[in-house]
Amino acid sequence: MFNHLFLANNFLIFCKADKSSVKELDGLLEELHRNTGLRINKEKSKTYFSKSCKNKGEVANILGISMSSSPSKYLGLLLSISYVKACYFAPLTDKCRAKVEG
Repeated sequence: MFNHLFLANNFLIFCKADKSSVKELDGLLEELHRNTGLRINKEKSKTYFSKSCKNKGEVANILGISMSSSPSKYLGLLLSISYVKACYFAPLTDKCRAKVEG
């Protein structure tokens, strides 16, 4: 089963990091392309793994998407596999506060 979060023309997909799940995901992405013409830009895409994942390289190779280390930013927010601290959201809350006050 896949959980997903769509954001504009970007999306995050979460799945189990095992061969069968990742192969199924790759097949679904290919089916998406066949049915809609939309294709994942694998050069701009990144894979992220939890610390406990043992087969990171193998999974990334199946998808043909490079691995990225954590933390990194996505849509201006810091991504973290560990507990997310309130200070990570300070830039976003500062921007929102400035817009509301303006």
